[in-house]
Amino acid sequence: MSVNILDLVKQALPADFVSKFSTANNESEADTQNGLKAIIPTLLLELSSLPKEKFGGIWDIIKGFIGSSSTSTDTTTSTTGIGSILSSLFGDKLSGIVVAISSFTNLKPSSTQGLLNAVTPVTLNAVGSHVSPENPSGVLEFLKSQKDHLLAAIPTGLSLGSLGLNAFKSAIPSTQTTHQATTTHESEKSGGGGFVKVLIALIILAALIYFFAKGCKNKEAVPTPTDTTTNTHDSSVSTITSLHESIKVTLPNGQQLDAYKGGIEDQLVTFLKSDYKKLGVDSLKNIWFNFDNLNFETGSDKITDSSQVQINNIVAILKAFPTSKIKIGGYTDKTGDEAKNLKLSKERAEAVKNALDKAGVSAQVTGADGYGSQYAKFAADAPESDRVNDRHVSVSVRE
Repeated sequence: MSVNILDLVKQALPADFVSKFSTANNESEADTQNGLKAIIPTLLLELSSLPKEKFGGIWDIIKGFIGSSSTSTDTTTSTTGIGSILSSLFGDKLSGIVVAISSFTNLKPSSTQGLLNAVTPVTLNAVGSHVSPENPSGVLEFLKSQKDHLLAAIPTGLSLGSLGLNAFKSAIPSTQTTHQATTTHESEKSGGGGFVKVLIALIILAALIYFFAKGCKNKEAVPTPTDTTTNTHDSSVSTITSLHESIKVTLPNGQQLDAYKGGIEDQLVTFLKSDYKKLGVDSLKNIWFNFDNLNFETGSDKITDSSQVQINNIVAILKAFPTSKIKIGGYTDKTGDEAKNLKLSKERAEAVKNALDKAGVSAQVTGADGYGSQYAKFAADAPESDRVNDRHVSVSVRE
């Protein structure tokens, strides 16, 4: 019988771990359990997707934890070693993972981070119990053999593909957005299954076109950008190009906002309801929420009329959380002249700030900066379906 690494991790966790963690962190056991279901396969998937050379370097750090089976429900602090492992593995994507899982599970971000710190050594021990820690190649092959189990274990509705994780560049599970599913074939340059993947992608695309044409009562398509310029950094900065479930986001004052599940309103309100200030200034600076229905006229910083809905929603959120403060950031892809990209990204960030200022929340908007393509993840010649994720205006919560 083949081994399932998830079963090994489950067996390694103390029987009372969920209840003790939940009590210590004032969380429900159901939310903690959902957090485990999201964190463990995500951690293992990313490990299994590392290039052999990088895996060897990270595994050298990990080996020091193999044999240590202790877990703690006190997550107010984390060991330097665990922090080093997580930073090496996820890099600047770590904060995005924490936010995404917190939004999905309703755990506080600090609890999600604590849960990640607590189960990482247990998970690594489970791997080390099956394959000798002294055989990195064997460990990596074992993890790769588990990908089907791990992809299937990612909870439905938890979208991590947009974070740029290695695990979702070559294999997109059904829980990811339809946009990501239809673009997987673009990275396939050769191989016997290439034609089949392209054919499947085309079938999905045709189904999507039919879906858009027919409409749907429960789901809506994000408005498509009006920009058609080939200078793609000039086009819309809306980063959601797939179907999202329409929901009502309820604010503390009782007001309800029309939004998308997992969209900026949903994530931002969840974050502001949490004890986010415990994360500290440095961590907050690395957590950004992307506008998902914000567009600009071609080659300018003029916000389109249709985007005013989301601007109004952000205003309503700030008014409902009067002590909160935010910063606006503008980003582009790597296409075009970097100096122009930087200028345009700043102008668009400032345009959003100006709109918020005019709506009466200027005291809560601390500033606006443009970062151009500094943080872009995809090359200038990458497919448009990838580069669109690098073009956005974002919000960061500040103390």
